[in-house]
Amino acid sequence: LANWLADINFRDIQAENSSKRAHKTGYWVLEKGIFKTWVRGDKEGPRILWGTGMPGAGKTVIASLVIEHLEAISEDRKDICVLFAYCRYTEPIPVKTILAALLRQLLEGYDSVYPFVKALYYRHHLKKTQPSQDELLNILQKVAASGIFKSSFYALDGLDEASSAVQFDLLEVLASIPAHFFLTSRPLDSMKDQVSDAVFFHIAASDADIALLVERNVERISGLRRLFRQNETLRAEVVDRILERSSGMFLLASLQLDMLRNSECASIWDLRQSLAQLPVGIEAMYEATMKRIESHPKAYLAKLVLTWLVCAQWSLPVNALRYAVAVDPETYHFDAERLVDDDFLLSLCCGLVTAERSSGHDDMRKFRLVHFTARDYLESHLTSYWSCTPHSIIASACVSRLLQSGFHDFDYRKYGCSSVDYAIYTAYSQDNMLLYCHSNWVTHATQCKPLPKAVCDFVGQCKKYPIHHWRHAKYDLLSGIHVAATYGLEECFPLVLDLGAGGQDMDTNACTEGGASPLILAIKFKQIKVADTLLSFSTVDVNIHDSSGRTALMYASWLGLHDIAHRLLAFEGVEVNPNAKTNEGDTALILAADEGRESIVSLLCKSRGVDVNIINQDGRTALALAAYHGRVEIVKTLLDAPGVDVNAGEKSPLERATKGGHREIVRMLLRAPDIDVNRVSSNGHTSLSRAAWMGNLGIVEELLRHPTIDVNGGEAK
Repeated sequence: LANWLADINFRDIQAENSSKRAHKTGYWVLEKGIFKTWVRGDKEGPRILWGTGMPGAGKTVIASLVIEHLEAISEDRKDICVLFAYCRYTEPIPVKTILAALLRQLLEGYDSVYPFVKALYYRHHLKKTQPSQDELLNILQKVAASGIFKSSFYALDGLDEASSAVQFDLLEVLASIPAHFFLTSRPLDSMKDQVSDAVFFHIAASDADIALLVERNVERISGLRRLFRQNETLRAEVVDRILERSSGMFLLASLQLDMLRNSECASIWDLRQSLAQLPVGIEAMYEATMKRIESHPKAYLAKLVLTWLVCAQWSLPVNALRYAVAVDPETYHFDAERLVDDDFLLSLCCGLVTAERSSGHDDMRKFRLVHFTARDYLESHLTSYWSCTPHSIIASACVSRLLQSGFHDFDYRKYGCSSVDYAIYTAYSQDNMLLYCHSNWVTHATQCKPLPKAVCDFVGQCKKYPIHHWRHAKYDLLSGIHVAATYGLEECFPLVLDLGAGGQDMDTNACTEGGASPLILAIKFKQIKVADTLLSFSTVDVNIHDSSGRTALMYASWLGLHDIAHRLLAFEGVEVNPNAKTNEGDTALILAADEGRESIVSLLCKSRGVDVNIINQDGRTALALAAYHGRVEIVKTLLDAPGVDVNAGEKSPLERATKGGHREIVRMLLRAPDIDVNRVSSNGHTSLSRAAWMGNLGIVEELLRHPTIDVNGGEAK
C-alpha cells in the first residue's frame, strides 16, 4: 500500500542531514520561547512557525534538528504524529507527490491510519488509477481531525527551492490541514499573505554554531592537527578567522574549511598565509574555488561534472554521471578506461558538489551542487571556463554516445528483439547514459550557435535513427535528412542533401519506414524554417502521404500552420489535393475543423475543388465535428461554403450540436432552409428526443420553434 502511494523517501535525506550536523548545533532554536509554545500546542501559540534566512544560513540544519527533536518527543507516544518533507531545486516535486509521500510516512509510522487509506487503495487499484491531489489532502485532513493524534506536526524545509506555483499550492493545501507546521525558506514576502496566522523568526548561523562546525572539521584535517600540536593557540586562530570571514553562513564556512583542507600547509607560516587569503562573501568564495579547480591537473573532469550538474535536463545518478564524464576530451567518445571513482570526482570539485540519496526509493546516490547559489554562480560564469558553450560539450558527448551505440544505423536484431521499441528499451538497460543521450541531445544542440561539429557529423551519418515522439504513434527510423527536418537542424542540410544538376535536390522526397517525407516531418514537428526551405525545391512532392495516410497539408491543417498551408495550396506546378483522406477518412478540412483552426478552415473552403461534405469513417463531416465542439466561427464559415449539405453524415451536424449542448449552433443550423430537423439517428433518437433526455431546456425550446418539428418522431420518444 505504501509503495502504491508514493516512490519518495525523505527519511534518507533527513538521516544524511542529521549526520552532517555537529552536535548541539542550532540548539538555540529549541530554546526559543515561541518554539516551545508551538511544540506544546498552546492555544495562544502559533499554528505555523516559519523560519527564514539568507542562502547558506543553515536553514536545512535547523529543519533537520527540529525534525529530530519532534521525533524524539513522539518516539514512545502513538498520539503524536511527525511528518516531514524536503524541497530540492534539483528534484522538482509536484504538490500531489509531496502529499502522497507525507501520507506514506503516516501509513508506515502509524498503524491506526491504515483504515483511512485502505478504501482509497482498493477503489483505485481496481480501476488501475492513482488518487487525485484532493483525495490525498482529504485523507490527511480526516486523519488530523479524527482524534487519533493529540498533536500533528509537519515540517517542510526549502520551500523557496520549489517553483512559485508549487509554493503557492503547497501553502494553500497545508493551511487547510488541522496541524502544526514548521517551515524554512529564504524570505518569501509574496507568500506571507497566504498564511496570515504564521509567526516568522529569523535563521542565521550563530558564532557558536559555526565554531562547532569548524572545530569538528579541523580535527579531521591531518595536516592541521600536526600544526596544532606545535602551537596551542593556532586552533583558536583558525576558528576565529573562519568566523570572521564566513559572514554567518554555514555554506561559506564549509567551503573555507575545504579550501584549508586542500591548501597543503606544511608550516604555521603556510597556514597563516592560507587564512589571510580566505575569501569574504559567497561570490568571491565561488570564484576562488573555481580557481582552485582550474589549477588541478584533472580540472577538465571537475568542469565536466559541474557542466552536467548545471545544464543537464534531469538529475543523473552518480554512476551515470561517472560514465558521462569518462570521455575523450577531443572526440567525446566514451572510454571505460577513463572511469574514475565517485569520491575522486567529489574531491576534484573542491566542495562545490555533494552526494546524497535521491528522494526516491531507488536507493541511488546523486551528485548535487552544494547550494542553489552555486548553481546561480555557475550558470552565469560557466562559459568562461570553456572554449565553447557548455551545452555544446553535452550535446557532443550525447551524439558521440549514440554513435558508439549504433543509434545512427539502428539494428533491432542486434539486441535479439523482434521490434524497434523493445530493442530501444533493451539498449537503455545496457547503458545507463543512453536514455538521457537519446532524449536530450537535440535540446542541448539547439542551444548552440553554430551547431557543434560533432552534432552535424552525427546527423550526416544517420541512416536509421530511431525516433519516438508523442506526435509519432510508434518508433520510426530516420535518415540524416529526416533527422535534420524533424529537429529543425537546417545547418546540417549541406551534409544530408545530395544536390544534382542545376542545384536541385534529389533526395527531398525520400521516405522513412513510416512513409514520412522530410517535408511531412518538418511540418509535423513545427519546424517552419525547414519546411520553407524544403518548399523552395521545385522537385518536392507535396502530396506524399505517410503510413497514417496524412499529407503535408493535413499536418499543417491539424496543427494550425496557416502560412505553410497557404504555401502548399499555392505550390507552383503541382496541384495539392485538398480532398485526400487519411486512413480514418479525415480530410485536411475535417482535421482543421476538429482542432478548431478557424483560419485554416476559411483558407480550405476557398480552395478550388474542396469538398466540404466528405464523411469520415466515424460518420462525421467537418460541419458535424465543428458543431459538436461548439466552434461557432467555423460553423459559420462552413454554412457559407458552396454546396454544403447540413444533413450529411451518419451523425448529422444538428445531432452533434445537440449532443454537445451548443444552443447557438443549433439555432444557426435550424436557419438552414434544407435542414432535416426530424432525422432519426442509428440509436433511434431525434435531436429533440436527445435534448429532452439530456435535460437541455434551451435546445428543446429552439427545436420546438422550428415549423416542421415532429414532437413524436423517432423510436426513443
